[in-house]
Amino acid sequence: MSSGMGRTPRILDPNFPLHLVARCNNKESFPVPLSEAWEIMSDYLHLINKVFRIELIAFVMMSNHFHLICRDPSMRLSEAMEFFMREVSREMLRRSGRINKLWGDTYRSSILLDIGYFLHAYKYIYRNPVAAGICERVEEYPWSTLQMLLGQKTSIIPIREDETFFSSPEQTLRWLNNSYHPDEADHLRRALQKKKLRFPKDPTTKRSSPLEARDSLPAWLLTR
Repeated sequence: MSSGMGRTPRILDPNFPLHLVARCNNKESFPVPLSEAWEIMSDYLHLINKVFRIELIAFVMMSNHFHLICRDPSMRLSEAMEFFMREVSREMLRRSGRINKLWGDTYRSSILLDIGYFLHAYKYIYRNPVAAGICERVEEYPWSTLQMLLGQKTSIIPIREDETFFSSPEQTLRWLNNSYHPDEADHLRRALQKKKLRFPKDPTTKRSSPLEARDSLPAWLLTR
């Protein structure tokens, strides 16, 4: 446990996936074109997989932040992400000629201790471009590992075998393209800011979030 004004320690466990997110300083856009940003991040995702044994599950890069779902079987996530964020920053700043810092803060992490939490995080990050109004369907967004799964893009990002997607690609795409209710999306966004993903209860009724219910998720994904 931390004391005083220190940060609460991250929750790490080699057996459970994590959701990670990091944003640019002042929410500014990446200082290079998105095609270059994708190339740079792909290179360093490849390296953290090979050097630190980080298992990469899903990755989505937006104009000023990224989302990553991964596993950390070697318990080296802190080293890996320090390396990743430092080297991505150096390369983007070198290419753009800028000297100010790239990242606004360190990355946030949320451990996904339940298959339901994992599936909601998985859907949330792949829907992020749709929710932002950038595209109409998840498979249309170019800066996402989903296009790799669909064979629409090649990349050196070593995504582990995706049992979620390949359990039923057509059904999974329909599920990903089915939007959350605005209240549910807000619950999920806030839950992903916690060290341990948990959906908040309704402050008035004290009832659990509907996202906690198993019937909020497709049966074929829960039984895979």
